[in-house]
Amino acid sequence: HCRARGAFGLLQTVRRVTGLLPGQASFGGELSVETARCVGSCKVGPNVLLDGLCYNAVEPDGLRRMLRALVPASPPSVPGRLRPDAT
Repeated sequence: HCRARGAFGLLQTVRRVTGLLPGQASFGGELSVETARCVGSCKVGPNVLLDGLCYNAVEPDGLRRMLRALVPASPPSVPGRLRPDAT
C-alpha cells in the first residue's frame, strides 16, 4: 500500500533534503536512511519512522518540513561526507 500511495516520492524527498540514499548515513551518523517492506500500518500509509515515532499518511511537503527541522538547509556537497550505513 505504501508504494501505491507515494512512498517512492518520499525517498526522493529524503534525497533532495538530506543528500542521503537508502542505506546511507550522515558522516557523524546523526541521520540514516533505511527502507522497510512494511511497518504494519498499511491502511494509513505511506508511513515514515523518524526518531522512533511512526508518522502516517505522509506527503512530500510534510516530510520536507520534518527533515528540514533536523538537518541543514542544503544537502552536503563535499564528496566523502556520506558513508554506508553507520550501524
